[in-house]
Amino acid sequence: MSRPTGITIIAILAFVGGLLGLCGALPVFGISLIAGAFVPPVGVIGILIGIILAASPLLMLAFAYGAWNLRSWAWLLGIIATGISVLSALIAVITTGNIFAIATHGILPIIVFVYLLLPDTRKAFKL
Repeated sequence: MSRPTGITIIAILAFVGGLLGLCGALPVFGISLIAGAFVPPVGVIGILIGIILAASPLLMLAFAYGAWNLRSWAWLLGIIATGISVLSALIAVITTGNIFAIATHGILPIIVFVYLLLPDTRKAFKL
């Protein structure tokens, strides 16, 4: 089966989003290493925060690869990764009070989540 256009688009978006997410997480590691040279506990905490920040982008990159190649495991990974993105957008709204966080960080993952639930999309992933 050839890859549907919608899956191609979400695979590309997931790849770009994963790369941009890693660009946000990587400086945390660098700063943590520098801070850890002066105050070791701060460095350890920073590294842990960096790992947490890098987890979601790494999931998105794995999903992008799987979706591009129509791997059946990618569908579930996409559901999990977009669910985490939506949850983090909701947490941002709750903690900051900025309702626009859902518009800037939540709309696209919600669209991808719903698209993954469509019967034709599930069929493309052989589910």
